[in-house]
Amino acid sequence: MEQLFRQEVLDRLGSPERLDELLRITSRRSWIWLISVCLVILSAMAWGFLGIIATKVDGMGIFIDPGGIRPVVAGGSGRLLTINVRVGERISAGQLVATLINPDLEKQLDTEKVTLSLLEQDFNQQKDLMEKEGASKRRVLAAQKDNILNSIRVQKDKSKWQEDRLEAYNELFEQGFVLKRQVIETRLERDNSFLETEKLENELGKASLQEIELQESIQQRLFKLRFDIQQSKGKTDVLQNELTEATRVISPVGGTVISMEVTEGSIVSAGKTIVNMETAKHGLSLLAVVQAFKGKKITEGMSVEITPSTVKREEYGYILGTVRDVSPYPVTADSLLRSTNNPELVQETLKKGPLFTMDVDLTEDPNTRSGFKWSSTRGNSVALTAGTLGATEVVVKRQAPITLVIPKLKGWIGE
Repeated sequence: MEQLFRQEVLDRLGSPERLDELLRITSRRSWIWLISVCLVILSAMAWGFLGIIATKVDGMGIFIDPGGIRPVVAGGSGRLLTINVRVGERISAGQLVATLINPDLEKQLDTEKVTLSLLEQDFNQQKDLMEKEGASKRRVLAAQKDNILNSIRVQKDKSKWQEDRLEAYNELFEQGFVLKRQVIETRLERDNSFLETEKLENELGKASLQEIELQESIQQRLFKLRFDIQQSKGKTDVLQNELTEATRVISPVGGTVISMEVTEGSIVSAGKTIVNMETAKHGLSLLAVVQAFKGKKITEGMSVEITPSTVKREEYGYILGTVRDVSPYPVTADSLLRSTNNPELVQETLKKGPLFTMDVDLTEDPNTRSGFKWSSTRGNSVALTAGTLGATEVVVKRQAPITLVIPKLKGWIGE
């Protein structure tokens, strides 16, 4: 007889509990997904604590050649007074090469010095006058306060006497010896004494307030005079620095003078070559600038990443370097002009506002075409020449990623 039910169904009915089979709660695919998610979370946590994020300060730089034929240029305009070197003479970095005369700047400086002197004289005179005037007013106020205090004491004694008199009149009134009118008049006299005492105390407070206002007025006037003096001193210092920069021609590097380009008595403009010199050192170096508010974050020894303008960072990487020196004050146009000998570049650069200069030591690598170490092997074939611009990024801080989310962890992990 043909079987009506499948054998599988008959076996299941024969053993409905299936105690010999494992109960499948989750599938293998679910376990794979769970393990993958856990690995991702663990990886993110490990990166958060063990990884490093660099905080960088961006800027720009130019590759310059400190060697070869190097011009020594005038920092400002004026008439050439003296040339202190001769052809064939060996000079050192920082040596005075020539001096100029700039009548316009000298006149401005002299005018500002006169203004400063007048302000200081006026300050001393005003200070003496205000001290005498203040002392006189303070004596008057002190006398007024003494008179008011004496009047207050008299009024208080009078009030006490009137209070005692009022109590006596009240007792006499109850006994029928005085009239109600006398009691009322005595009470009014006592109340008037209280009011007079309060009035005198208010006058005493006003006198004390006048003393404070007098002192504040003197201090404000002196502060205004001191502020004007400080402003004049600042202008004087700026003009003095400008005059020094404009009239002193300093050699930026050491070398041998090979030619004179001007003669004494000549009228020269800013950037004009005074002498040419040959230096012994050859090779490129980097002069970088950063905005003043960022420059204070940079210190010697910090890592620098330089991307020449001729390549793409994403494809060729960047050149490695180290900060050798950072200027303590914003750079002037004359100083930057002496380093680059490019007036147009200086003018365009200073449009960004006050700038700090930064000398960078490039990491050398003789196996690359440029002679410097690149972050990517594709950069090894790139050649560099003097005058090439580049973007700079200075690594000012390295920290674990988790500290950016939870700042308190900086102390726990030693940041």
